[in-house]
Amino acid sequence: MYGMAGTEKLIGKSRVVSDGDLDAILASAYLVMAGAVKPEDVEFPPPSRLRGMEIRDAIVVELPPSKGVELRNCVLLDHHFPDGAGRVVYYDAEGRHHVLEEMRVRSVAELVRWWLALAVDIDVLEFEGIVSDIDNGLYPTERHRKLHAAYRFNITSPEMRRFLLEALAAGNVRAVWAWAEEEAAKAAEAGKVAKELAARAEVRGPVAVIYVDAEDRIQMAAMREAMFKLEEKWPVVVAVVRECGKPARLSLATKTPGVDLTGLFERVRGVAGVAGAGGRPNVGGVQLESPDALDAVLDTVVAYAAEAGWKPVMQEA
Repeated sequence: MYGMAGTEKLIGKSRVVSDGDLDAILASAYLVMAGAVKPEDVEFPPPSRLRGMEIRDAIVVELPPSKGVELRNCVLLDHHFPDGAGRVVYYDAEGRHHVLEEMRVRSVAELVRWWLALAVDIDVLEFEGIVSDIDNGLYPTERHRKLHAAYRFNITSPEMRRFLLEALAAGNVRAVWAWAEEEAAKAAEAGKVAKELAARAEVRGPVAVIYVDAEDRIQMAAMREAMFKLEEKWPVVVAVVRECGKPARLSLATKTPGVDLTGLFERVRGVAGVAGAGGRPNVGGVQLESPDALDAVLDTVVAYAAEAGWKPVMQEA
């Protein structure tokens, strides 16, 4: 397991806490390959959990304190430093830190591979190069674009991260490429569905409404893109999410300057059959206690928008 100076700090670190992007997943897979941890000991916490999270006695991949975490007796592996260097940094029990290793790398996966002196097959090395390109915003080939599209399509999925970790740790790059091909096709289909959803939007005054089924994964993936398209024109966009055919919740969004949804959420909370409503000035949601409350909620949204004087950015031709 040990390569360059400082690898002895990995002793006693029986788990990995990692960022969830492609680069960090591959770096975590390298740690599994090297025998530092087992696949089941790798955790990918969602961004919502990071603020104030204390991590102890772990190998940490691309989750520096600047992301809101506190590191105690941890080894941080990261390459997103202001000077562009890749570093291995040890944090002691009090959070004090010092650099164990520093090198010029294009990705954290490359950093881990070099630091552990890990030998990998050529197809894994080629995959690392593609991941490094993507991490640096480069998509020169169809493979780059499909891998990135597949990842983005599944970005909220813990199952995706687990699959990629285990496949890459086993050196099964072929399985990853097969997955990327299939998921990229779904992502492309979601783009088409987003256009269809936007085209079918129901317009109520200054409000555009779309309907999606929670059981339809492609529709759910397309929902946000469809909302983005509609936000170019309409000051309030609503996506009604149906579960088992019945309205269950609504997502609301705006990017029109001067439109603040917080007052709207407050009013919607007073509608009978609403379990909850809230969010930020530009985005939020409504949970329905009763599906029958949908019409009253939409009427309230339209009335509030009209009272506020919110108008379409561009009238329909």
